[in-house]
Amino acid sequence: MLGDINLFLSEHHVTTEEFSPDRGHAGKKKLVGEIEVMIARKEQQGKGYGRAAVLLFLWYVVVCREDLVAAHCVDEDVEGVLTHLRVKIHQGNHRSIALFESLLFKKACEAPNYFGEYELVLEDLDVVRMYGLMKMYGLGECRTLKYSWE
Repeated sequence: MLGDINLFLSEHHVTTEEFSPDRGHAGKKKLVGEIEVMIARKEQQGKGYGRAAVLLFLWYVVVCREDLVAAHCVDEDVEGVLTHLRVKIHQGNHRSIALFESLLFKKACEAPNYFGEYELVLEDLDVVRMYGLMKMYGLGECRTLKYSWE
């Protein structure tokens, strides 16, 4: 095992300073997906495994986002929509920041937050754009395997 990657969905609360266009999602619970990735062993870092894992994970999230949102909102009587993805990366982790920027994430703010982290955001969750990135990094021939809890 090289490491792990996770997605956490939470409700996106828009502050008064933040502009968030509706994009046709009126009446739906707006969700943000936070991604965490870790390549555990130092000798495996910097070899492209993180980029491959994140990119394949992004592909899965974009293709399956409606199912992921439905599973998240299963106990609520409301529809949800995944509006964007984000990562929080310590300001000194330049390789991780560069990795996510190479996958079209943008810094939400040019200064790190109180905890010394940058928040990087991916708002365009477009399947064609993700596929283009996958081809660019040599992952265009992947396929999804079905997994069942049962």
